[in-house]
Amino acid sequence: MQAGAFIDHQDSDGWTPLHGAAHWAQEESCKILVDALCDMEIRDYSGQTATDVADEALTKLMKELKEKQKSVGSQSSLYFV
Repeated sequence: MQAGAFIDHQDSDGWTPLHGAAHWAQEESCKILVDALCDMEIRDYSGQTATDVADEALTKLMKELKEKQKSVGSQSSLYFV
């Protein structure tokens, strides 16, 4: 990300870095990507979001991160009114 990589890039299956991090239970990577405002709504080519493919151990965290990002997004939009 520091080198300017597109954090929402999709691979040949439609997975983003967040899909991979969530699926492989990389908690810290998920937090970093969400804090960098990755798009948590992107669906892979089979129609699944990163939350859908998340390791069972991260299901709760992914829902919390989604709410956190939604909250941050709504607060930042207040400045553009």
